Amino acid sequence: MKSKPKKVILLDIFFQYLAQTGIKTYTENLLDQVEAYNGENYTFVIYPSREKILKNNFFKGKTARWKNWVFQLQYFSHKLIVLPVLSFWYKADLVLSPDILSPIYSRGKRVSVIHDAFFWESPEHYNALWRKIYLFLLQKSIDSGANVLTISHFAKGRISKYLRTSNPIEVIPTGLDLKVKAKTEKLVSPLSNPYFIHVGVMEKRKNIVRLIEAFSIFLKKVKKDYSLVLVGQRGPREALDDYGAILEEVKKHQLEGEVVFTGYLDEDALTSYYNSAEAYVFPSTNEGFGLPVLEAFSYGLPVIIGPQGALQEVGGDAVLVSKSFAAEDFSEAMLRISKEEETRQQLRALGFKRLSLFTGEKFFLSLLAIGVLMGSFPGKFISGISGLDFSDRFGQGWDRLSTLSVLARMGLWWLRGIFLRLQLKSSKGMLLIGKGVTIRQAAYFQVGSNFVAQDHCEINCLSQKGIVFGDKVTVGSYAIIRPTNLYGGELGVGLKVGSNSSIGPYAYIGCSGFIEIGDNVMMSPRVSIYAENHIFDDRERPMIDQGVKRSFVKIEDDCWIASNAVILSGVTIGRGSVVAAGSIVTKDVPPYSVVGGNPAKLIKSR
Repeated sequence: MKSKPKKVILLDIFFQYLAQTGIKTYTENLLDQVEAYNGENYTFVIYPSREKILKNNFFKGKTARWKNWVFQLQYFSHKLIVLPVLSFWYKADLVLSPDILSPIYSRGKRVSVIHDAFFWESPEHYNALWRKIYLFLLQKSIDSGANVLTISHFAKGRISKYLRTSNPIEVIPTGLDLKVKAKTEKLVSPLSNPYFIHVGVMEKRKNIVRLIEAFSIFLKKVKKDYSLVLVGQRGPREALDDYGAILEEVKKHQLEGEVVFTGYLDEDALTSYYNSAEAYVFPSTNEGFGLPVLEAFSYGLPVIIGPQGALQEVGGDAVLVSKSFAAEDFSEAMLRISKEEETRQQLRALGFKRLSLFTGEKFFLSLLAIGVLMGSFPGKFISGISGLDFSDRFGQGWDRLSTLSVLARMGLWWLRGIFLRLQLKSSKGMLLIGKGVTIRQAAYFQVGSNFVAQDHCEINCLSQKGIVFGDKVTVGSYAIIRPTNLYGGELGVGLKVGSNSSIGPYAYIGCSGFIEIGDNVMMSPRVSIYAENHIFDDRERPMIDQGVKRSFVKIEDDCWIASNAVILSGVTIGRGSVVAAGSIVTKDVPPYSVVGGNPAKLIKSR
């Protein structure tokens, strides 16, 4: 019996070049599970390789602004072009993106892992331009069929407020292979005093300033010496970094000898500090999951948190929850931990039990369950998002490289469309913009979904009614749409084109008068339409000085205008009509007629 082919999972880890916190931990754990996997049902393709990322030092540490710009450009190019191409190259059944953003299109099923609602709720964490592009691409990815996973029910509730999705958001909690670490007497305590510990980047959302205030209140109530150990680096960006405010708070309460800053610690040193701590305090106000809570459980530490939804979900009954984020309430929780041995032992036992719910194996098997839902060849899928029917375009006779070259070209066109959308009066769906396309006065341009502008076409949009396109409109290479003279003069009226209509290559649409083109209209190459005529009644004056007379042109639904046809002002072409090649149309054409000649005459009715 022939064995069933393995499902191919393309795992996108490009963001690991820059990741420093939760997403990095999530992805590293996923990679560990992939490396340990020996099943027969799935093949994993990891891009870029883990080794390549580890060897790269360009984005390590506190990166300069220009490096961040370089990374963002590389990142978006990766998502929009490279990843779709790779999905076809490896014949992927699933493209899994642990870093929130899936490609707009790809082969197979696409899954985005969105860890929290920070992009919406904490805009100060991000560059405004990149955030706008990121959220735009994220929504487009979801609109085009990508599925969404998140890491907690709390995060799901927050994300659902901001993200439009027809598919349910699935919750798969992060899993860590954290073994219970027995305390050992061999590890000497780094401090002589008992101490509380906090581990994390010193960002404003971590609420460390409030923790120091709470610690100050606690010291005034407790009857012995205590310390507070802060493990971690400064925030990665100036707008987020809270280190200066933390130092000021320490000075304000005269705690220079009691608050210990360790900076970054390697694993052995961190283990030493965890091993001897009395409790872990995590006052953060904004988390999507809370991996530090699980890590503290593994060391047998009681954990104090604030009333934050995700942390409460992860911690369950194994954490001591402060009544509020007020310093006084945190100090009361710390005081209780310091005095109640029974409470410490109870929380320690519950923490070990809670840790067993978040294993790497459970997490990985839940992710693999997605494979049951995987789709097949993406022809139908891509047709749904682009309006371009690929279902029969890449069948028999198309080799892999030829197919990929077409798709790669589409990716470049899509990227140009992304930047054009920012200029348009309105738009929706996909925009594919070819090489050398000129769009003037784009603020007068309204575009429906899945617009295609082929190479070197020109659209001048300045007009009274603007240029309005329906869904799935194509403008051919070197075509010109011009309502108004490029060098000034009176504004033209404009152009309206219905859905699923095309303007052929090398066409000229002179819409100084109003031109209306219906749905499902096909225009072959070199068609010309003029909604004005020069006035030449006065033989004593040059015609150029007599101006023009504007009128309208209307082409109703389901018409075919063949190559080199010319349609003059004041003409209506009725529904379902055909204009033969080389015809010059000067009079109205009845519905369902076939006309041809100069001037065009009725040949037959359909």
